[in-house]
Amino acid sequence: MAQAVFIIVVVCALFAWFWSRANRIARENPLSSKEFVLRSELDFGPDVAKRLDEHRELVIDLIEKTDYLANQEATPWRSAHLATQDDYLMYIFYLRHNVWPTDTLSVETAAFGYVRPRPEILGMCKHPLFKLKQNVVNLN
Repeated sequence: MAQAVFIIVVVCALFAWFWSRANRIARENPLSSKEFVLRSELDFGPDVAKRLDEHRELVIDLIEKTDYLANQEATPWRSAHLATQDDYLMYIFYLRHNVWPTDTLSVETAAFGYVRPRPEILGMCKHPLFKLKQNVVNLN
């Protein structure tokens, strides 16, 4: 009987320790306890449309005013890094506005902020959700 009580006390002590540790981690890093982000939390500083547009403006300036992206054979990773950043910003735009920034609504009417077209050097967006949406659109 004493052993059973001892085991129960040890199990409860371990549970309490794990619980307090998890709560401490959650307090120190609030995002660690979340599996989602509120759309309103994405509205910090310049909105995502402005950030995406400025990123694309920077890529265009790199193409037109420097030779940084001139030699794609020697340094293909440069445009690949810029493309990944563009994909990421496109996904955040999609999370915020529920429309990809290539849709007519977002680009032509600037309903969510003006976003210039994606520079050709970046290629097509490689985000899985974007590719899935494009396949659905192309089937219709």
